[in-house]
Amino acid sequence: MDQDAAEKLLFLTGRLAEARLKSTVRDAGLQPESYAVSNLGIKVAALMTEAIVRNRLKGPLEADRVIVPGRAPTLLAGNEGFPYAEMAIGSFDRVLWQPLSLMGQPRGKYRDLASILRESGMKKDMRIGLAGWKGFETDDGVFDPQWFETPHYLVEALNGFGTVTNAALLFMHPTDGLRVINEVEQLARFEYAATLASNAVRRLILGAKPGMSEYAACRNMAFDGFPQSVHVNMSSGPRAKYGLPSPSMRVIEKGDPIVIGVGLMGALNCRAGFVVAEASELPKNIRDYVDKLVAPYFAAAAAWYETIGIGVEGGVLYEAVMSRLGDPFFGIFLNPGHLLHLDEWIASPVSAGSTVPLRSGAAMQVDIIPATGTEWGTSNIEDGLAFVKISHGSRHPTTQRGIEGCLTAARGRPLFVEGRTEDGDTPFVLEAHLLLAGTATAAVCAASDLGISLPDGFPDGIVVQFDFGFDFQLSHLDNSSSSSGLT
Repeated sequence: MDQDAAEKLLFLTGRLAEARLKSTVRDAGLQPESYAVSNLGIKVAALMTEAIVRNRLKGPLEADRVIVPGRAPTLLAGNEGFPYAEMAIGSFDRVLWQPLSLMGQPRGKYRDLASILRESGMKKDMRIGLAGWKGFETDDGVFDPQWFETPHYLVEALNGFGTVTNAALLFMHPTDGLRVINEVEQLARFEYAATLASNAVRRLILGAKPGMSEYAACRNMAFDGFPQSVHVNMSSGPRAKYGLPSPSMRVIEKGDPIVIGVGLMGALNCRAGFVVAEASELPKNIRDYVDKLVAPYFAAAAAWYETIGIGVEGGVLYEAVMSRLGDPFFGIFLNPGHLLHLDEWIASPVSAGSTVPLRSGAAMQVDIIPATGTEWGTSNIEDGLAFVKISHGSRHPTTQRGIEGCLTAARGRPLFVEGRTEDGDTPFVLEAHLLLAGTATAAVCAASDLGISLPDGFPDGIVVQFDFGFDFQLSHLDNSSSSSGLT
């Protein structure tokens, strides 16, 4: 942010937005002596009126310019969305706009869109940012602000007020998008979602057996209604090579390739392999599956975890994977890692030559997908993690306990966690040897400044895996009666 050295800014806000505003202004690069943030004592900044400012902002002001919040936003909704919008968090004006309703529903209260926009504060000669659900970019990462995936009627209506550009990067830019950097409350919710998702995947793996339909195998996941971010990706046999199909009535057979992926809002977990108990049960010509595909794949995944950290550039992470899986046999095509939010994929900083750094507060997913196009199929792990300064976890004891456990594992000391599955029936002991590498040092965990004493040499930050447990080796889990023998 450019600023005249002689100018001092005063930002006005309310209680809810004060911490976020201070963080945003600080991250914008303003010098501390060049600005101040003042909480006027109201809860919601968007409700601030001119009268409130005049009554509560007492002089003399040590500022050259006062920055005030904008007016409350307008939320347009269709027939069914309009009453439901009462549940939305935040301060806004609800407006019924029936063209957003389903086909055949009433339209008797139709209003012209341009007039609604005008009442919402739109004026002539404005510069207008239109944020849909993604932006458009070239292969070398150049963003085109004149591409829109939003409805044509909306672009046309906004063009009547001024120049319209795609503003998706405001929310989705891999470095500083507003949906890229999360508060600890959001990360705690993501961790909870990942625990549900990883347990669902684990239950399917432990319960799947030859002779069972795909639908029957999926019943073992025991969903509780937590919102999904993607449909269940589960298939066996010939369809498994595509990864994305939904389950069907197909009966699982011994020797089948199989894939299972579960995405909940804030998390996604995936595993892929074959329905066999040992290599001799694989098709004869691919009995080297583990040596040819799985071993190098897991070595690359271990390198991914060893490389990640706050400040690491995406290109470095990309090279850590592709230096091991660059052979055309592996068919790595998509980015080996991407940013994660309520939707599975926001954007990816991980590409060849990327200088985008990984930042504290970001949630990320390991997503290294071999697409061999051969009988060897694939081996796949997809899991979420977060980059946080240790102080981010201070308000959430469960998150901090997970951090401390991760640190214990990273120091190379054995860590055993006793507990029970979510249904309370199956006891288990988790051994802190990451399944990815078979060693306790596979994930680089570090911290800085919240009373946890760290050995010398730990970098400033910590990598916290969301689904503590599922990615730990289940070496002491007694499930002999229900074991599927999945490889």
